[in-house]
Amino acid sequence: MIETDAKYVSKYELEDLTGLSRSTISRKVFSLFDVNKEDEHFRRYLVDGKWMRKVDKEFALKLLFSNEKVLMEENQSDIADENSDIAESLNTVFMGQNSPAIADINSAIAENQSDIADVIIPITMGQTSSDIAENSPAIADINSDIAEYKARIEKLELRMDSIIAQNTVLIEKNNTLSSEIVDQNKRFEKFVDQFLETYTQQLTDSHQKNILLFNKSIENNTINRGQTSSDIAEKQSDIADLSSDIADENSDISESSNTFRMKQSMPDIAEKQSDIVDLSSDIADSTIKKKKRFW
Repeated sequence: MIETDAKYVSKYELEDLTGLSRSTISRKVFSLFDVNKEDEHFRRYLVDGKWMRKVDKEFALKLLFSNEKVLMEENQSDIADENSDIAESLNTVFMGQNSPAIADINSAIAENQSDIADVIIPITMGQTSSDIAENSPAIADINSDIAEYKARIEKLELRMDSIIAQNTVLIEKNNTLSSEIVDQNKRFEKFVDQFLETYTQQLTDSHQKNILLFNKSIENNTINRGQTSSDIAEKQSDIADLSSDIADENSDISESSNTFRMKQSMPDIAEKQSDIVDLSSDIADSTIKKKKRFW
């Protein structure tokens, strides 16, 4: 680390000294700085724990104002030549030329002074005041377009937020209906399981009754071979009545199952499914309308 030397200045000090922007100073001066080595023009200093680049002040000023100095020297040379021409013209006038020649000389001097003014006026980026005036309307139009696009983007963001909020509500309703349908299906499955269990038990009981009745019939026919035909007919009537009772029980069970399926659970499920279809349609219509208004 090298001790601080007033001979070297930072870009911030050059900014205060010259009035030029830091970007211009960095481009014209510090872009030449080689971080891998130090020379007589550039130094590095540790300031508040951070390394700061500094440059020889005279060297930096030459870099920043060399072009302007060259232009001024060239212009001064032109002025000297012009003065020489004026002197020759004056000598000619004194020797007998008329006033129009003097007017031409004055016009040339005025043009030359105008050129000098255009060169001397320094603009940071190299533009003249006429260039800035010419570009100002275009810059104003661009800024206006940017402001307009920004306002449109903000409106579109608000619309999209509204659409997302509405769709979120519809999705929550859809989830609620789906949950209700799942619960309804679980209750239906539980009922079917209970019904099948009861129905199976009743069929088993009926089958056992048929077996007992058949065995009893065989037993009666075997033991009571001496019975009259009227006794046999009475037994057969009892068998027919019992079979009819069994058939009625089976019919009642089947009818109960069909009634539950067709009049209770299925309409509830169909109604829930219809609600889901309507809700999905509402979501689609809402999205289409929002897109139409969006464009």
